[in-house]
Amino acid sequence: MFGSNAQPVVTLLCWPDDESARRQLAAARLPRLLLIGRGREPPVVDDELEDWVRFPLDADELELRTAVLLDRAREVPARPWGLRLDADGVLHREDRWVAVPPIEERVLARLLDHPGHVVHRDELVYAAWPETLPADGRAVDGVLKRLRRRVAPLGVRIDTVGRVGYLLDYARDDSGWAAT
Repeated sequence: MFGSNAQPVVTLLCWPDDESARRQLAAARLPRLLLIGRGREPPVVDDELEDWVRFPLDADELELRTAVLLDRAREVPARPWGLRLDADGVLHREDRWVAVPPIEERVLARLLDHPGHVVHRDELVYAAWPETLPADGRAVDGVLKRLRRRVAPLGVRIDTVGRVGYLLDYARDDSGWAAT
């Protein structure tokens, strides 16, 4: 979250109780620190804006990990092409927006992390279904098909790259943006 002066704030979340909030904050690219109770296994953390600590909590460790997350949050680049994915799963570009359902939101967030670069299809599968993979290995194709239609009005394209993965781009015309 950001304070009144647009300074990042680290949100503390209880794992696994606050999983929904965790996903929303991750989609919005906001820093979060997971508090792990005794006997609980921490989740796999694959985001530089997330970390975890275990109870009982040491104040010095909490301060250090929070400081590291704040430093990382200040270094996170702005989303490409004026795009902003908020914590409610709404993709904004200027005065236009589209709502994005949770599975598509997780895939879009991963693509937004790597604009203009190929994201491997397996990475998108794990982003879409972080806890239980779908029985059909091609399920991500349906998600991407729906997501393409959903983001097209904002001038956003998702291109297939061979049998490797997908690339987030924008539809260009002579002015730089598609007339949408």
